Amino acid sequence: MDAAKIRQCEEKLLRRKDQIRAVLARIEKETRELTEERALDWLERGYEDRDPDMAFLNTYPVFDPLRGHPRFQDLLRRMNFPH
Repeated sequence: MDAAKIRQCEEKLLRRKDQIRAVLARIEKETRELTEERALDWLERGYEDRDPDMAFLNTYPVFDPLRGHPRFQDLLRRMNFPH
């Protein structure tokens, strides 16, 4: 195989690698969003069921990644938490 062919193969592999990275980034983003949505679904259910642990919703650090989500903010508002 000559140098030009080798370079063509390398470029093709690099493009493919970039495509794979883009797909993986998209999958990661969608998975994270799905996980957030499922977590918020469960919090809504806790609210509806009047789960006593919901009283600590505003202080549990585990919910920090959700704090900026509009659904989380709405839940805090409905529970009369300051935001």
